[in-house]
Amino acid sequence: MDDSVEMLPYSERPKKGFNFTPMRLILTLVFPILTFFSLAFLIGIVAVLFGESSVSSSIFVPSQCKIVSSSVDIRSSKVCELGVLNYKAKRVFYPFEASKFRCRYDYYWASIFKVEYLDHSLGQTQSLVDQR
Repeated sequence: MDDSVEMLPYSERPKKGFNFTPMRLILTLVFPILTFFSLAFLIGIVAVLFGESSVSSSIFVPSQCKIVSSSVDIRSSKVCELGVLNYKAKRVFYPFEASKFRCRYDYYWASIFKVEYLDHSLGQTQSLVDQR
């Protein structure tokens, strides 16, 4: 009895049905992109709804504020670097330079305002100096 069916190797078998390779490729590329944009859209919607549902404007307190004087000044601030950050990059050309924390002065223009604030509820006048 020689009724046995000969099995062909997998690569030589005739293809039956639908080829899923293009669909897998499309799902691999399109699904993450669609997921990203849908999540971003949902987070945006939640943020808008959360922003709209927050507490209304703050309580209004009657007060008066006037600028007494204004000027422009040059200011400086001392900025010190940490010795650990960019250690190799900064020690290339001057390896024997002995400074653990290099400091420098940064200069900037500042607008100085002297403001007088009158609080009607307390009945007091306060002077403030603000720098911008």
